[in-house]
Amino acid sequence: MINKSARELIDELVKAGYSQAQISKLCGVSTAAMNGFVNGNYAAKDTTQLEKKIVSGCSTELERIMKNIDPVLPFVETQTANIVMNIAHLCHTSRRMGLIYGSAGVGKTRACLEYCKYNRNAYYIEARPSFTARTLMRNLADKLGCTPKTNQYELEEEIIKKLKNTGKLIIVDECEHLNHRALETLRTVVFNASHTGLLLVGLETLKYALIGTRTKNEYLSSRCLANSRVKALSEDETASLIEQVFKGSSVAVKKAFYEGTKGNMRLLENTIFEIQRLQELNPNIAFTAKLVKAAVEQAVLA
Repeated sequence: MINKSARELIDELVKAGYSQAQISKLCGVSTAAMNGFVNGNYAAKDTTQLEKKIVSGCSTELERIMKNIDPVLPFVETQTANIVMNIAHLCHTSRRMGLIYGSAGVGKTRACLEYCKYNRNAYYIEARPSFTARTLMRNLADKLGCTPKTNQYELEEEIIKKLKNTGKLIIVDECEHLNHRALETLRTVVFNASHTGLLLVGLETLKYALIGTRTKNEYLSSRCLANSRVKALSEDETASLIEQVFKGSSVAVKKAFYEGTKGNMRLLENTIFEIQRLQELNPNIAFTAKLVKAAVEQAVLA
């Protein structure tokens, strides 16, 4: 834990761009209590317990910032990324419906987010197991800035008005979590009624759900004119990513990364984090293929 007072820690986070509301949330205290403490007019005379919470919450966040605990691999135009980008662009410009499917951790989500980053008219939604047709539409309505509606029909009509003739693209990730009704609602509201591009993204099971139950999902599967399966990183792509993170890495080290992760981007990211953690604990540790193999074992368990 960082050895600083509560006020000093708050100041550090403010300098890092955090708002008072964000700091309050990190510390598990109310905004009113935080505001009173900062301004010197906290209601209670004894601030010991409040300061303990502030020190704990702020210290943890500052350590996370300093250690860069959220390792993010640099974006590289891999084969997977190019496939996702091209199909997203096709769906966007021609108002088509597309399907991207593949194993977990191969970079589908990263590529989708990258597309949305440079195309402000593209909206990304990550489906969850709890999503029903209604919660999916409410999530989309929030993204579009629609006026809240309690009636499902009115909500859908509001979404249609927001989408129609606007040239938007809706990307829905992890679609394997969506049931038949939720998928059909996407098709009828976003694609049919709004004439808006729609890209469905998910695991291999998503394709089988659409094609394997063709009689149930025939309306949907027959409209997916652009679809593709994406694969893991190649050895060259893995080496390129490693070179960007660890400059001057040996061929043996790069090979160990590829053999250990099998081109899975998520496992690669976890392995990199584990190596960075080991290097922090022991700055003199040798960066060898053996170290990479040990890190992969830990990353797999993680």
